[in-house]
Amino acid sequence: MLSKRTLTEFREHLVGWTLRTIDDLFMNHGIISADVPPERLPGGQRRSLVEQYYAAIDFSNPRDVQRLLAVFEDILIEIPEEYASSREKLLTYLKRDGFDYIDKRLVSQKLEHAALKDIAGGDIDTEHLQVYLARMAAALSDDPSLAIGSAKELAEATMKTILRARAVVFDETADVPKLLKLTQK
Repeated sequence: MLSKRTLTEFREHLVGWTLRTIDDLFMNHGIISADVPPERLPGGQRRSLVEQYYAAIDFSNPRDVQRLLAVFEDILIEIPEEYASSREKLLTYLKRDGFDYIDKRLVSQKLEHAALKDIAGGDIDTEHLQVYLARMAAALSDDPSLAIGSAKELAEATMKTILRARAVVFDETADVPKLLKLTQK
């Protein structure tokens, strides 16, 4: 989901930050550094520290990737205006990886799809849910009411998808609270 180039660019950007700030960035999002053999670490304390945090992330797990994206969001927010070109460079690499930066949040339909599959329990079809995600993303700044309505529809469609995948019998006309109770069971 994130290319080696994107990870390297963020790591290189952090070279100018303090070790304490780097620790705080990752630990604030529940990422604990992993032990990496010294011969596999790049030169420099900051580069090595970032690589130790990267090593703690399972890049095939959407939740881990979302936590790392939260770190990247914090980095992008902290970049001063006089270094806007650095922010744009980082955003260019994220864009290549399929991420958009909307309202200071990194979003990706591919990641959302993977997260839904993970939550729903594996090999189920969640492609149809992308319609709701796309509608929400498109309406976010221009039509917040449509974005909110689409979020409700997405929640309902997601619960129905999970229930069908688990072969749970339910009333197709059930409201969201009833669907939620069934899905939670």
